[in-house]
Amino acid sequence: ELAEIIGIQAMYYSVYGLIIDSTLDLPELQTLDGTPKATDVEINLASLPKNGLDHAQQIGPYVWAGQNLLWLRVPGVATYLVSDGRRILIDSVEGIDSDSVRVFLLGSVFGALLLQRGYLVLNGNSIISDDTCLVCAGSPGSGNSSLTAGFLQRGHTVLGDELVALDSQGQISQGVPRIKLWEDMVDHFGLTNRGLHRIRPQLRKFNLPVPHVDQEQTWSVRYICILDDNRLSSNEIGVHPVHGLEKFMLLYQCTCRKEFVAGMHLKRQHLELCSALASLAYMTRITYPRKSFLLDSVLDAILRDARRNTR
Repeated sequence: ELAEIIGIQAMYYSVYGLIIDSTLDLPELQTLDGTPKATDVEINLASLPKNGLDHAQQIGPYVWAGQNLLWLRVPGVATYLVSDGRRILIDSVEGIDSDSVRVFLLGSVFGALLLQRGYLVLNGNSIISDDTCLVCAGSPGSGNSSLTAGFLQRGHTVLGDELVALDSQGQISQGVPRIKLWEDMVDHFGLTNRGLHRIRPQLRKFNLPVPHVDQEQTWSVRYICILDDNRLSSNEIGVHPVHGLEKFMLLYQCTCRKEFVAGMHLKRQHLELCSALASLAYMTRITYPRKSFLLDSVLDAILRDARRNTR
């Protein structure tokens, strides 16, 4: 491997309850002091095939997958190979900035890794409110990160934004301790003078760090809110309890990168996870228009419903 050849020193991090051994600097993650007795995941630099894998199936323009295996190329940035839920190899384009490499690593690539490790991975956020773990899930662009920042501003503990990873018992650990916000929401929350770092040099989207929590601690998810961004012109906010088969279907719809699930032969496992979680947590669907000045009203509706249904 390239990292071994040039003698790059490994660093250790913790995220999603996993110990990461990485030769790539990952400043967004919680750093561990010393050398752990064992690690769960290795991240290394390597030279990778540029045009897919012979022993895998193409499932997208730049994605190849097989049993517990995923090859992903992001043109102009890097090629990634994720295998067996414990190994990530990265072949970055010469001259590319490390921020761009990490954006895709901590997003889609980590999503594939967590799926391989047997987690249900949702697009969404997770917080602790009144000692209760809440998850808000929805399709990308449904306002997840804005809600996460709203929860943080109100003093709630943020466990994750963008990816939520739950095990078969509905348990969750802290994910990447940051929120990704577009510039208009940075202005909305009055964060302009916080010196926030762009997620990529060419994007006006920023990383907002959140406090670390004990990575060995887990929480049971008791409430799941499905975000239904209806983009209506009215200001009406609706809260709709979800029951039966609809719970299962909505969890499936909110799964991160569903094409990865099928391509890595994880469909049966994924359906079992959706079924298990549907029976463990109260679930509701909230409909709302995408207007930033209604954010507080949406937060109020979620928190009020969560308190009512998790006592």
